[in-house]
Amino acid sequence: MYKVLFLAFFIISCSEAVKQPLSIVKAHQESLNKKDLLTALEYWQPSKREKLAGQSFNVIASMFSGLKLDPSSIKQNCTETECTVTGVAEKAGKLLNINYTFVKIEGELYISNIQSKDT
Repeated sequence: MYKVLFLAFFIISCSEAVKQPLSIVKAHQESLNKKDLLTALEYWQPSKREKLAGQSFNVIASMFSGLKLDPSSIKQNCTETECTVTGVAEKAGKLLNINYTFVKIEGELYISNIQSKDT
């Protein structure tokens, strides 16, 4: 009986799907590529949204829109409070190393920073 209860608890706790870093990166990138900046901004940590709204986010959008991530290069490293997703992306024929930093707030992950460097 305890095994059944444990299994039921495990299934219920897993069914409350927390968005994983890679799915957030893909959804954010898709929003940027579609020029849907309002949706893209929702993936950022709440305390940065107001600072980024308007011209600041337009700069981020211009820098990071049009990226094509190489799925085979993506790696993630997570702790209790933050995650980092790194990978290689192509933009206009140029390869870039991309680094997404996430923070965990009330059990949800939000983007706190994106950086890129030429490979």
